[in-house]
Amino acid sequence: MSDLNITNSFRKPNLIRQDRILLLIVLLLGIAGLVFLLSMKKEPVLVTEKEKALPIISEKPADRLSTAIIETSSVENNNIKSSNTSLSIKGEHEVGLPLSISVNNLEKDVNYVIDFGNGTKKNLTSSTINYAYNRPGKYVVSIKAIYQGQSKVIDSQSISIADEIQIVQKAND
Repeated sequence: MSDLNITNSFRKPNLIRQDRILLLIVLLLGIAGLVFLLSMKKEPVLVTEKEKALPIISEKPADRLSTAIIETSSVENNNIKSSNTSLSIKGEHEVGLPLSISVNNLEKDVNYVIDFGNGTKKNLTSSTINYAYNRPGKYVVSIKAIYQGQSKVIDSQSISIADEIQIVQKAND
């Protein structure tokens, strides 16, 4: 009987070692799978039906003009590829005054979202959209193309919005 206890005592450490090795292998495979899944993250589309229905601000004469070359999307084999187009921002770069933002050569069947850099995003349903900032500061206006579940920021332009100019008349002494 004592021989049997000695034999079982020697077998248990081997079983424990094998269990630990198996547990380590399963843990490493789980971590590798998690890393793989996280690396395949797709960017969500952040446009709601409410944003589609937002009104457009009326345009006023433009005294300042900013122009930058950006890329817009073109569709080939269900993928978004790039082609050149221009982004034009016209208007007073001041708080409360509307800017007219134009994009040429919009593709059919591609949705475009414009991000004004202040948390406001709108669907671009025509080649021109008007927008007025309510706070001074530097903003990055960007355009994203969305096609068949894929999205790509095409390009962006930085603009500076100045505080309202106040005219103060000095009283006659």
